Amino acid sequence: MMEKTQNEYLHLPINTLIQLGNLVRSRIVQTPKRGPHRTLTPHDQLLVYLEWISSSDTLKKIASSLKITETMACQAITEVRPILLDVLERRFSSPPRPPLPAPGPFSNVALLVDATTVKVATPVIDYEDKKKLFDGHHYCYCMKFEVAVSSWFPHKALFVSDAVEGGVHDIELYQNGVERYVKYLKKTPEELLRSSEQDEKGSWSIMGDRGYQGQFPDIDL
Repeated sequence: MMEKTQNEYLHLPINTLIQLGNLVRSRIVQTPKRGPHRTLTPHDQLLVYLEWISSSDTLKKIASSLKITETMACQAITEVRPILLDVLERRFSSPPRPPLPAPGPFSNVALLVDATTVKVATPVIDYEDKKKLFDGHHYCYCMKFEVAVSSWFPHKALFVSDAVEGGVHDIELYQNGVERYVKYLKKTPEELLRSSEQDEKGSWSIMGDRGYQGQFPDIDL
């Protein structure tokens, strides 16, 4: 049954998967108990997982709101996570290429790049190590990632860096991952043929905030 569910979701658009998250409460909460112990269908397990990754609530609170036990919620996430990751990996084994450039001042932009943070609890560790997790810009303890999103709709996260301490500057994140951007942004022969006469650049461009200005010597920013 889980394999059937895996194949079904393999062909669904990402937007549809996101919309499924909106069905969590109406579907799972209203599903009647089966016997003395309630069980979840594979579809319901997926919905529990989508609720978990889209919410900042604790697992206990999510389980309570869905009227299931915390053990059931944990089991659903444990079973669904590897399947969904495998599906996404097979579906997006390589980042999609930019489409035909749209007219406008940013027609050559392929990636939108910025750093993002994920808050963590105040660590109970040595002060010097603790400082490494503190992000002075957002004034919180966190882990930081750099995300490169496609510039065309629907905007997909094509590259996500490894997590680093919140105190690491955005530029250092960029420097650690710039090589993969350079490789991706190089236009293929077919893409060069599709480019307009006014756009004869050999690579696509990146758009970032002012913190990235002057930091892409090999990339048009």
